[in-house]
Amino acid sequence: MEPQYLCELCGSKGNSNGMFSHVTGSRHRNAVLCERYPDLKLPPDPIEMERLAVRNAENHDKLSDLIRTIQDDFQYPWPPGKATWAVENGGTGVAPYSAKENIAKFKVDSDSKNPMLSHAEHFEDGFLPNPDSLSVPVTAEDKERYLMLAQKILSWL
Repeated sequence: MEPQYLCELCGSKGNSNGMFSHVTGSRHRNAVLCERYPDLKLPPDPIEMERLAVRNAENHDKLSDLIRTIQDDFQYPWPPGKATWAVENGGTGVAPYSAKENIAKFKVDSDSKNPMLSHAEHFEDGFLPNPDSLSVPVTAEDKERYLMLAQKILSWL
């Protein structure tokens, strides 16, 4: 699969050609200027834009310092049927909890040591946590969450 890129400043994402167009486009340039010069009136006149572009040029910077590489199957925006967990690829068809497609389904509870346990109420759609992701409950709160999860599973039988 082709690498995917994300502009952390603007939120734009896509393949290499799309990202090249994005970073050379006016929307991204204006976003960079807003970040570096918060008091600048946008859009600047063409002469001011040229002056600021020369001052902030990254042409001679090392690309590996500007691009952060993430090699993670769970974070890749897989097309339908291409994910490693897809049935077409011999998987179960169920995306792992941390997969990009599940980000909107589950909100991580920062108070819990095991974020899956804080969301037992969200399992009514049939999505269960990977047993390997569960740890031995230590606190009374974690034990209560495990109990809620077990009750939910038993209710499906």
